[in-house]
Amino acid sequence: MLRIEDTDAERNRSDLTDSLLAELEWLGLDWDEGPYFQSERRDRHREVVEDLLGSGQAYLCDAENREVDGSTMVDGLAVRFRMPAGATMAFDDIVRGEVSFATDDLEDFVIWRSNGSPMFLLANAVDDADMGITHAIRGEDLLSGVPKVLLLLDAMGVPRPTYAHLPLLVNEQRKSSPSAATTSRSATTGSAATYRRRWSTTWRCWAGGRRTTSRSVPSARSWNCSESRM
Repeated sequence: MLRIEDTDAERNRSDLTDSLLAELEWLGLDWDEGPYFQSERRDRHREVVEDLLGSGQAYLCDAENREVDGSTMVDGLAVRFRMPAGATMAFDDIVRGEVSFATDDLEDFVIWRSNGSPMFLLANAVDDADMGITHAIRGEDLLSGVPKVLLLLDAMGVPRPTYAHLPLLVNEQRKSSPSAATTSRSATTGSAATYRRRWSTTWRCWAGGRRTTSRSVPSARSWNCSESRM
């Protein structure tokens, strides 16, 4: 299932979407359903936010981040999720093992913007639940957002997906940047079929291969794919 996460209107451009589709095709990854556009599900996202406001798990706030009384959404006001005090959010990451965050170290986070659009974390949690997503395999830069998503999923009373956070592609300064991706792409030009085959093996590897310690991967567990293909 392919989902285009385009809730941020300022960064939502058709040429960027076309580029994403081209990258997936270059990698040899296709899809059975979609693409579905997250921006088209705003009514569903709003419905969940209204439920959270009604249950007291979220609250309205003004431009100065002050709580405003009310249990229904108001145009021009943002909505924040109310972080529970003294709790620990823990989960098992396929790559990193057990990960935990203390809620006392996390802030009440915005789930609905004052301009009437959902935040990424809220939209992701709702859509993952509604679409039956079982595994989220993604970059480690999104790891810190997991406890907030888990709080939203728990508040909705839906199952949590399994997470795997992979190391990012970085440049010589250990920074993730467009130049790092560009260098990687240029180095593989002319052998796309070979790299598509390797990608397919890696994808199957993370999706359901056997664990092994025969390969050294920094900050990650390794898996033996047995040269299987998707």
